[in-house]
Amino acid sequence: MAASVMAGAAPMRRLRCHRSVWRPLEHLRSCLWPQLGSGTLRSFASGGGTFRCGSCGQPYAKWQGQCSHCAAWGAIAAVTSASAPYRQPNMAISAKKKAKHGGRASTSWTQSPLDVQGGVQRMNAVNAETFAERLALPDRELNWVLGGGLVMGSLTLVAGNPGVGKSTLALQIANMLSSSGDAVRDVLYVSGEESVLQVKMRATRLGVVSDNLFVASETNIDAIIDMIERRNPLEDDDNDTRPFAVVVIDSVQTVFAEDVPSAAGTVNQVKECTLRLLRLAKRRNVPVMLIGHVTKSGEIAGPKVLEHIVDTVVQLEGDAQSTRRFLRCQKNRFGNTSEVGVFTMADNGLQPLKNPLMAFVSAFGDEFNDENEIDGTSLTIAMEGSRPIPVEIQALSNRTYFHVDARSGNSGAVSSRVRAVGVSYDKLQLLLAVLEKRARVPFQNRSVFVNIAEGYSIQEPAADLALAVALASAVTSRPVIKRAMFLGEIALSGHLRPVKMLESRLVAAQKIGLDSCIIPTVHCADTRKNLPTKCSKNMQIIEAATVLDALKVALRPLPSSDSNAVDAYELQEY
Repeated sequence: MAASVMAGAAPMRRLRCHRSVWRPLEHLRSCLWPQLGSGTLRSFASGGGTFRCGSCGQPYAKWQGQCSHCAAWGAIAAVTSASAPYRQPNMAISAKKKAKHGGRASTSWTQSPLDVQGGVQRMNAVNAETFAERLALPDRELNWVLGGGLVMGSLTLVAGNPGVGKSTLALQIANMLSSSGDAVRDVLYVSGEESVLQVKMRATRLGVVSDNLFVASETNIDAIIDMIERRNPLEDDDNDTRPFAVVVIDSVQTVFAEDVPSAAGTVNQVKECTLRLLRLAKRRNVPVMLIGHVTKSGEIAGPKVLEHIVDTVVQLEGDAQSTRRFLRCQKNRFGNTSEVGVFTMADNGLQPLKNPLMAFVSAFGDEFNDENEIDGTSLTIAMEGSRPIPVEIQALSNRTYFHVDARSGNSGAVSSRVRAVGVSYDKLQLLLAVLEKRARVPFQNRSVFVNIAEGYSIQEPAADLALAVALASAVTSRPVIKRAMFLGEIALSGHLRPVKMLESRLVAAQKIGLDSCIIPTVHCADTRKNLPTKCSKNMQIIEAATVLDALKVALRPLPSSDSNAVDAYELQEY
């Protein structure tokens, strides 16, 4: 055995550690290694590099004497490399994968450009014809949401709550693309949550019988990419196999990369797998559709960068107790955003609604006739992107005598209760305060309940006036005028503010057979000039400056014989 670790070093001595355990100096020779305290350590501290074992390739965040992976001494050295935000964290595993997959090791998307041609090009010289191609879908609602179909080379994310129908929608889209049109397309459906037999059972129930639809059950991202690359070669590759036209992956939270040291569904796994699929979609010019999960708060599961990476984000929404489904577009690099498609869940999957204009309102002949007048119900038209959606608002109010206050939890106090379904609680509280202050509508010692028909949710301020009319009608027991629509944002002063896309809302109101519409006072000259051309003579447009003026027109007087209407009164200014 050598008498010293280094030339000129003192003979081996036995040192006492802090736990009174004698150890030979041979185990502490890493402390005498020449690299300790050298410039390589200082370069890492300044952000210039990292450390890696020269024997096995194991990376380290800081220098140490012995490699914990291969037990080699003195093999860890500093490695200076270019900055890469998504580097492979384990070269040893990557080397094993390279031998396993025939010499092809997985690489991060940042190590090679997305464009096959690469380099700097003149904008006018870029050929955009191939990229602008869309795969049109036979479903009218899907084309409406996606802006005309799937763009070649795009990455689309479809998210939604458990059981809302994400996998059903993905399987239907895959079947549509593989069996529609004159062109023959092969579509690959990769499931990480079901076996091939289970996917076949669900496809049989939905009536998916296309011969060009291929299915696989795989969660390894490199194996999935291998499937696609074998069928989708580059231009210089020799392969006579017909490539996949579309790839559907269900879901992105179940796939994983072996060279990322974390479980599937974690932040790093979701980010790295999505980036590799993005690179695949751009280089091979194949549209890829991902199915994504959501958290218990309704947000898309995974890192926020997931929504930034993909080209299109659509979310499938719906009530578990209802068959109605809404497909909302939240992001679209190739079309309009905020579009919505309306579907109904049937035995054979999601089916588009034939008449979305009348999907959320009751039949006029049932509730709005002279023999059966109902208070607390009003109509408005909400805009989802460029699509008008008629919405029915229902309100109910009664006296509160003794109950437990839901806000404070104190019993015995006579206070109002407020419950809302489909409306923001803060918005409802604001409208109640404005109505009580500016229109003298008493809500003290009353319980107020608001519901939006068919499980719809109102987000825009244009429905403020319709909410106020329904609330005032419920408190005063005065019915709302028949076949009327109410549009307007209510300010804290009680004045009505204009709404956007007024002409489109009026045209939709005319199509569903409404007779009158109460809107804020129009001050824009161009809008006032276009109103007669947008609406027919049979539709009356009533302008109101304040919420009090609108309520005086919207609420019908009670018959004098109605002695039970103890809540009836004349609206007065404060």
